Amino acid sequence: MEEHVVTVVENRFPVCKGSGPLIIGTFHDDVDIDPIADKILIMSLLIVLVGLSRAPDYLVAILITREFAITGLRAVAAAEGRVIAASTGGKYKTISQMLAVGFLIIHYPTLGIPTHETGIVLLWLATGISIWSGFHYFRAYYSTLPDPSSESTNSAGQ
Repeated sequence: MEEHVVTVVENRFPVCKGSGPLIIGTFHDDVDIDPIADKILIMSLLIVLVGLSRAPDYLVAILITREFAITGLRAVAAAEGRVIAASTGGKYKTISQMLAVGFLIIHYPTLGIPTHETGIVLLWLATGISIWSGFHYFRAYYSTLPDPSSESTNSAGQ
């Protein structure tokens, strides 16, 4: 099914040739979550929750900023021929965001669980994990860059 959708998109929009995994997501044996779609879904739900006064705007702003920063960093790395693989921290961030959104959508105490308060705690957790994993993505990117001192030595010796 995925291959059919990618083929239709690539035939309809030739500019998208070769970008199937970016648009649709790649399905692996153990992971079947589209990386772009889950980001769009979670971020749009968080924005709606801010509008309903169910989520703090500053936490949502931090989460959205991190998503743009990491997506941009991975795009720059890909353009340079480098790959920054998804980290375990990023997966924990996604899980905690999904749980937080679920609890914040429910909002009212359910089965004796204070869902709004639980959702806020999970959103703080997701924000902390998000900052931590974002730092690791940037560190991974900068560790793949060539050492500037060795480049200046090589160019000076030539």
